[in-house]
Amino acid sequence: MIEAAKGKTVEHKVKNIDFEQTTIFDEKLQKGSYDVILCFYLLHLVDDTPKVMQRINELLKPKGLLISVTPCIRGTFLGVLLSPVSKIGLIPPIKSFKISELEDLMTDGNFEIVENECLHKSGQQYFIVAKKI
Repeated sequence: MIEAAKGKTVEHKVKNIDFEQTTIFDEKLQKGSYDVILCFYLLHLVDDTPKVMQRINELLKPKGLLISVTPCIRGTFLGVLLSPVSKIGLIPPIKSFKISELEDLMTDGNFEIVENECLHKSGQQYFIVAKKI
């Protein structure tokens, strides 16, 4: 994906962007240096979501934005179906959120929710824009 993105920057003559593959806990990443962090289809896959939210908060500038899309499948047919499949190792471990739990995770992580929208009702995929407080 990084190579594809680099190709797009050349195609569109964009010069003010860099790409790097790393983890959010890489010590090279400077606190308070990001305006926006995109977090698409990730929060339900990490082991310690509050720790990840804390790190995102550290990395963002004051009033920086976290833009997230996260499936919230607790209590849904999909959640019931995926839970045993995850437990036997056919898919990665999945954290099953309710939307209220995801919102609490954001607000407990020192974020204010600016926008919240369900993208696909069947998969309960929620789009959230949250601003660092």
